[in-house]
Amino acid sequence: MKKLTLISLLFLTSITLFSQKTLPMDSVIKRDEGIFYYCIIDSLLIKKYNSYNIEKAIIFINETAVDTVNLSRRRYFPVSIKENIYFNSFMESKELNDKFYYSKSNKEFEFYNCQFFSDYLQTQFFISEGVFLYIINPITCEKLEFANFSKHVEKETINGKTIPLGEIHDVNFINNQKAIIELCLLGENDCEGSKYFIVDSKSIHDKTNNIKPSEFDPKKHQDYYSDIQFMDKTSKKIRESVKISGWHGRDDLLINRLFDENLTLLGKALVLNQPFIAGINIQNDNVVNYFLGSSLNDRTKVVIPYKFNTELEIVMYKVYNDILLKTYELKSLEKLELGILRNLIFAKYNYDFTTEFYQAYFNLFEFYSSIDKRNTRTKNVNDKLTEIDKANIALIKEIEK
Repeated sequence: MKKLTLISLLFLTSITLFSQKTLPMDSVIKRDEGIFYYCIIDSLLIKKYNSYNIEKAIIFINETAVDTVNLSRRRYFPVSIKENIYFNSFMESKELNDKFYYSKSNKEFEFYNCQFFSDYLQTQFFISEGVFLYIINPITCEKLEFANFSKHVEKETINGKTIPLGEIHDVNFINNQKAIIELCLLGENDCEGSKYFIVDSKSIHDKTNNIKPSEFDPKKHQDYYSDIQFMDKTSKKIRESVKISGWHGRDDLLINRLFDENLTLLGKALVLNQPFIAGINIQNDNVVNYFLGSSLNDRTKVVIPYKFNTELEIVMYKVYNDILLKTYELKSLEKLELGILRNLIFAKYNYDFTTEFYQAYFNLFEFYSSIDKRNTRTKNVNDKLTEIDKANIALIKEIEK
């Protein structure tokens, strides 16, 4: 394969390595104008900027420009699995040398031609074609069938050819051999509903009833749309958002929920305000944290690290809803997470934080980020604290010692 000539091996071996240790989880990063993504992969800080003046996107590695590629509004991050980091994998074919990968072991760039996708955990390379899901070799483009959903959709015969009325819409791998799949059911108006499945060792399990929210009422002519927001590879837990929509916006409801790897409901979570995933931090092939776009109270756009932790999400929901915490529920939380939990008690009364991290963190959530809330921040919330609030604060402080 042709080597990428814009970067020399000498440059790649002489750059200053970026260390995750220099970026604490309470960091607040000002979001530069035009930035498209912000990723850390091992010792490499990778950023992409869209420049509409030159109609190109510029990719930087450790603050040095390495290439320009065609503009795209699709926000697909570099894909890192094992030894290689793949850029622009979603493109159908190589266009003006846009598709290239970086070998972490050889410290060289090469071109490739395959089109493929990867989930947020970057566990597997795949591509879907109608109701078929394939695992793909990103170098040779060889495809291996992973799942076939033909038996799970209605069919239509046109000119003697039977066509399955379905299309794979979303794919999230839990591990190399297990995935959660959303299947779009096709009709006169394109997608007219979805089914949800777990594929495990060639077996397909319909989990649609697990996903259907209890608040959903078909008598109100409602639809619902589920979206997996984050997954934790270690605990195999899932954070999901489901939107229930009625006619003309009536009876609309947004709910965030927590599931295990088998899509068993664990409980509800505080609603994130349409999280903008600006990047990802991968160390040794494991997702350490995401980077979410947020803002300060003065509207300054920022990026902050976000680590999905089911235990934290559960107790945050309890604290917000004035439920008394137990000591055992806090034992596994880190110091920063305890600080977030304690300050959530003040945030739910619209406290005006001085610390930029707490401004940015709580502005991720629907309850804190509305325009009305932003315009009515206050320092005077002590008289609003309930007895349960006070007891929870005291317990958290005791654990923090």
